[in-house]
Amino acid sequence: MAGSVADVVGGFYRSHGIADGATVAVAFSGGADSVALLSATCAAGYPCVALHCNFGLRGEESDRDERFALQMASRLGCEIRVVHFDVGARCAATGESVEMACRELRYEWFEREFGLADGRWACVAVAHNANDNLETFFLNLMRGTGLKGLGGMPAARGIFMRPLLEVPRDAIIGYLQVCGLDYVVDSSNLSNDYRRNMLRNDVIPCMSSHFPRMDKTVSVTMSNIRRDSDLLDALLEETAPRYVDGVGRIDLKAVAAHPSSAALLYHLLNRGVVGKYDFSAVERMLQSLGRSGARFYPVSGCGGLLLDRGTLIPFSTREICAGMTVNSDEETEPFMLFDEDGVVNGFLPLGLDCEVMGRDGFAPERNARVVWIDLDMIPPSEPLMLRRWRQGDRIEPFGMRGSRLVSDVLSDAKVPLTEKRDLWLLVSGEKVLWVPGLRASRHYAINYLTKKVLKVSCRE
Repeated sequence: MAGSVADVVGGFYRSHGIADGATVAVAFSGGADSVALLSATCAAGYPCVALHCNFGLRGEESDRDERFALQMASRLGCEIRVVHFDVGARCAATGESVEMACRELRYEWFEREFGLADGRWACVAVAHNANDNLETFFLNLMRGTGLKGLGGMPAARGIFMRPLLEVPRDAIIGYLQVCGLDYVVDSSNLSNDYRRNMLRNDVIPCMSSHFPRMDKTVSVTMSNIRRDSDLLDALLEETAPRYVDGVGRIDLKAVAAHPSSAALLYHLLNRGVVGKYDFSAVERMLQSLGRSGARFYPVSGCGGLLLDRGTLIPFSTREICAGMTVNSDEETEPFMLFDEDGVVNGFLPLGLDCEVMGRDGFAPERNARVVWIDLDMIPPSEPLMLRRWRQGDRIEPFGMRGSRLVSDVLSDAKVPLTEKRDLWLLVSGEKVLWVPGLRASRHYAINYLTKKVLKVSCRE
């Protein structure tokens, strides 16, 4: 028995690319699973560093576990590192449950210690076993989940590895008995205050009494689901470029034409993104296909998606996608075309070129990328400047009567919403003189009395 568990652990490390003799960090609570993992890892020929967390939630019992962990690590010839956490402060700061706060604190510390090891550790091994995985399956099933959740815990995730994931708890206890190794029992595991404990202590034993092979059949089911999930991931990798471009924009029109459009969109949205979208959001997106400007926010994570002409475009929560940007004061600061000495500002946005010339340099053309202005007509109190466009801005177009909303000019030109937010206007006071590349106003136009001409043009 002792040899078999050590063989399983050693074989796991080697199959996951951990070289013989590499140092492994082991999450070490002092419970049966972690003692078995630490011992088996050492027996398999891997030097270990034990990582023990004292959450201080069980008073003297927590301190007892720490003392035991120090003694057992010394007995097994392992280095040990201990950390103390203030779980109450974490819960007060984040609103997390005690269980979630402990989990997050634990894994954050593991990652931090791994980083400080600077490549001297091969991985961080955690002691989840086959029974833990069975409990996870039922927990996820009752909460509601998809393929990932029903597939159970992954054997490896980044720097974390679970060498005992296929080993049942009774085999672990047998291993410890053969090796003569003691362990501590967390008294909170005996209480049904937590759902996992209720499953472990009551529900699963009751189900097993009626279905004696349940642990094996569910394990096979999880393996089948994981294979299907891996296949789906591979197919999505092949398929995604048809629907998603290099910056994460999703062609919703193309997705909607797929016979399984909702499922496809759900997986495209939740494939390696920061936010997580549920199926209700997916259905709203598909129902909104004919509208531009609709915004959708994830149930968790940051940012969102803007629907613009059949395309879902990612945006950050600091952007206002209806036209202006509020990313920073610097971005909305207007640019003066001339400095105090009347010299053209050399740091204009948009790649604009400015040139001052006499009347004889004026060469009119039907080109919205160029505007000609009579400089002598500009009021000193209303200097020329470039600023971001605003909702409600109006322009009096050259060759037309009356005025038009700049937003209408942009809509007529089919300017995407994501480009609207970066749009600048050439203005004099409240007068809009030019929407670069689209429309010039009739204000301050060149005439036969003009002497000094300003030419402003967009570079190609």
